[in-house]
Amino acid sequence: GSARRTAFASDETATSDRALREVRAASITITGSINASGSITAAAEVARSVEVSEPSGLDLTLPSQSSASVVVNGGSLSGSSIGLSALTGGNVAGAAGGMLTIDFTETATIELIGAVLQAGRLDIAAGSSTEYSAKGLSAVNIILGGSTVSVSGSTLTASSGSVEIAATDGVSASAEADPRGLDLGGVSLPDSIGASVARNEVERSVAVIVGASAVSAAGGEARFGATKANVVRAVTHTVTLAGSSSPGSIAVNLGGTFSANLLLGTVGAVVGTSTIATLGTGDLILFAEDDTVADAHSELSGTYASGSPTVDTSGVVFGPSIAFSSIGWVFGQSLAGFAQETVNTLIGTEFGGSEQSAVTEASINDSSVSAGGDLSITATSQPQLNATVSNAAASTSSALFGASGASASAILASNRVVSDAAAFIDNSGAAPGVEVTAEGSVTVTARDDSAIYSNGKIVSSSITTSDGGAAVLGQTIDELVPATYDTTPDSG
Repeated sequence: GSARRTAFASDETATSDRALREVRAASITITGSINASGSITAAAEVARSVEVSEPSGLDLTLPSQSSASVVVNGGSLSGSSIGLSALTGGNVAGAAGGMLTIDFTETATIELIGAVLQAGRLDIAAGSSTEYSAKGLSAVNIILGGSTVSVSGSTLTASSGSVEIAATDGVSASAEADPRGLDLGGVSLPDSIGASVARNEVERSVAVIVGASAVSAAGGEARFGATKANVVRAVTHTVTLAGSSSPGSIAVNLGGTFSANLLLGTVGAVVGTSTIATLGTGDLILFAEDDTVADAHSELSGTYASGSPTVDTSGVVFGPSIAFSSIGWVFGQSLAGFAQETVNTLIGTEFGGSEQSAVTEASINDSSVSAGGDLSITATSQPQLNATVSNAAASTSSALFGASGASASAILASNRVVSDAAAFIDNSGAAPGVEVTAEGSVTVTARDDSAIYSNGKIVSSSITTSDGGAAVLGQTIDELVPATYDTTPDSG
């Protein structure tokens, strides 16, 4: 018969932050022997389903963890097929009237330590795919962790099929800040400030590591793959309005938006000091791929308009919009580091921030490899970054005398990437006679195809009128003095 072990952890949809703080973990550990005439399955899964709401203006921080793991430590598994999986996924959403921070660590891990697996086919997979969404006056996602399959000191044999070992990460994060505007009509207001921040800090690594092990596939291919496909989006929307009509009043309208994505982490598929073989015509495929997508979108509209004519009325509107995304850079703590990088971009300096390259690697090191078919080693780094800003600021101020007005807008759309793609075979430290061979073709390819896009639109205007009351006098005369002549359009 078949043998199956499962571990499952989930949570119900919640409307309070307490449920989100709970750690959800599913784990399976095998240390003995399992022999089955049918299939053997060990599956650990965590499924999040969380919705947290704080409608008041209070700030809210939501920390939690998700962890799925399968460990075979010194165990022996034998069956017609063997499937091991560790998966995390689901949805985590939060909304707050103040600042919202989602702080999560999510990991999916499979470890084979001194294990023996024998079956017709072997499938081993670790993956994460949770979707995070933060909305608030300011919104922040901090997502850490990754997906890993580690094979050390183990023997894996597929007698009639293929061996597939995969680690994937498809976690996505959306931060959206959308403060409401103020419409005060003719009420005097010293100042009106509208500012919002949306930020994603995502540090996740994906790896398949085979060390000091023997892997063979007698009836199919051997495939080792690590794929990272994170999608992050930071969006800010702000509309602020201020009005003033009292004598001597000063109305200042400051509106600003800041959207940022900071992404760190590596992708690797690495074989070291091991023996890998495919018999017959089976291919041996080793690949690492980074398909990260980051989008920062910042919008701002700020206006000031004085009410009925008065004296000594001043209106100021200043609204910067900043959109910034980076991969492979560390800028210190929180917003301060991003602010420093903004200064660097504007004035062309290089102080602050350090490189932590997003490396994508596929490699064979000091190993004996024999492919009955083709041997393919591929590393592809192709993150896509976009920064888009739009900013409109307008000031209209009128008075009998002493009116002043100013309008200023600033935009910055910036992307910064440090990435590397490396694919290689390095047997320089191997013992004599240890070789890498293939009956078919041998292909080793590394591609770094990062792409960055920036878009910006800015509109700024200021209209100031001090006419000593001429406009008021003219309006009064128009209302009091009857018209002598009346004209109509010529019908012919």
